[in-house]
Amino acid sequence: MNLPTENQVNAALRHVGTATASAASVFVVLGFLSPEQAQAVIADMQQIVDGLQQVFGGFSKLLIVIGPVFATVMAGFAAKSGGAANLVASVLKIATGPASPAAAEAQKAIVQATVAIAKDSSIPQSGAAAQALADVVVKGA
Repeated sequence: MNLPTENQVNAALRHVGTATASAASVFVVLGFLSPEQAQAVIADMQQIVDGLQQVFGGFSKLLIVIGPVFATVMAGFAAKSGGAANLVASVLKIATGPASPAAAEAQKAIVQATVAIAKDSSIPQSGAAAQALADVVVKGA
């Protein structure tokens, strides 16, 4: 969802001011307001519109300052949660959880990764992976 731009808000608020002035004019014609009262209502509404324009303008400028800080903080959280150890822990949690299609896929991924590690002797833990696979095959037989 995109926030409206400052110019869009200003245009909308101008329409509010125009509508208020039109309504005040109609009330004067119908005799509900005197011209002086209508002028006071229009002046008060203009002050409200001006205040809202200042508030939105300040808010949009504040977002320009806070936006990069917020993005940096969120990027830090993402970097911490997206590390390899966290990803593997998440897959392991799914694989050892209740039986489900997601658990079966996670188990398959772990076995495939272990096989790939066991086949690559340049990986320091390839021997341990091969032994783990051999132990599973022996126990399963």
